[in-house]
Amino acid sequence: MVAHSDYHLVYVVVIGNVAVFLSINVIFLSADDAQGLRDALLFSVLMVVLATLITGAVMYPLLVRLTQDLARQSQAVLQGNIELLEVMGEAIARRDADTHIHNYRVTLRQLVADKFVFS
Repeated sequence: MVAHSDYHLVYVVVIGNVAVFLSINVIFLSADDAQGLRDALLFSVLMVVLATLITGAVMYPLLVRLTQDLARQSQAVLQGNIELLEVMGEAIARRDADTHIHNYRVTLRQLVADKFVFS
């Protein structure tokens, strides 16, 4: 690119104890150079858009699969917690012979109520 004429502008902004220097080069281009710059800019923007779409196309199935795996694992943990509560209820019922089945019934009723609340 050949510049026909150019200017160099310097701005100084002072705010309190801070001085900010802004230096700008203004270049006037020919019509051909300006068109070449616009074409290069358009090409760059298109490449960014294309890279974004390709990345999204590659990542989307992976993220969907990972989310499904996480949901399955969460369900397995929930099932394990429920089984643990059932075992603990049975152990308490066997330890306290006088309350026997009452503790087990209360535990199961609470589990059923929790399924409705958290589902």
